Amino acid sequence: MKKRPIIITVTNAITIPKKVRALLDLQPGDCLDYEVMVNGSIILARKDCCESRELRPTCKLARLTQKC
Repeated sequence: MKKRPIIITVTNAITIPKKVRALLDLQPGDCLDYEVMVNGSIILARKDCCESRELRPTCKLARLTQKC
């Protein structure tokens, strides 16, 4: 897969490239967690459910399971 830079918008948002979303089966409303490594790299991982009250209404799993 060809690597392309991810650009931060003026609203501080990023877009995960379509090929990456397809490979990981990411859909709108999915939640991700992150870890910043000592070397400056970032690890993103799928999260079962959003813990943030602000994100819960958009969390797909919250809408599907009502567990959040």
